[in-house]
Amino acid sequence: MELISKILIAVDGSASSEKIVEYGYNMARQIHARVGILMVEDSDINLADTLVEYVNSLNKDQQPVESDFLYKMKSMFAKGTPTELFLVKGPVRDVIFDTATAWGAQIIVAGIHHQTGISRFFVSSTADDLLHSTNIPIILVPLSKTEQ
Repeated sequence: MELISKILIAVDGSASSEKIVEYGYNMARQIHARVGILMVEDSDINLADTLVEYVNSLNKDQQPVESDFLYKMKSMFAKGTPTELFLVKGPVRDVIFDTATAWGAQIIVAGIHHQTGISRFFVSSTADDLLHSTNIPIILVPLSKTEQ
């Protein structure tokens, strides 16, 4: 088994994202891993193969509002942990998988919203989609209803 050196943290910009980022960084510090924070701009067109914007390389005039959130998470939690920021357009599941694969992540950290009853039956979960489409281990951070 190879040593874990890269953890990709997938966020959506919600209040619960802070909990997910904190969890991912705590793990990264324990194992001395690099962190990638990924925010997906969801779209119907899969642009993941043609557009992977690395926020670190964008100049200030090019940065969309979402990058402010990514920089905020990095400044709050990195504390010396090597970090790369990713802002990518495309379908959420595909972008997370493609970015994790291209960057060489050995673990993906994401949040999972609690769904109960009939909504769980009818609503497709990104977490469920990821679990069935990747061979990269995924850590799901449970989020309470108040954190969603």
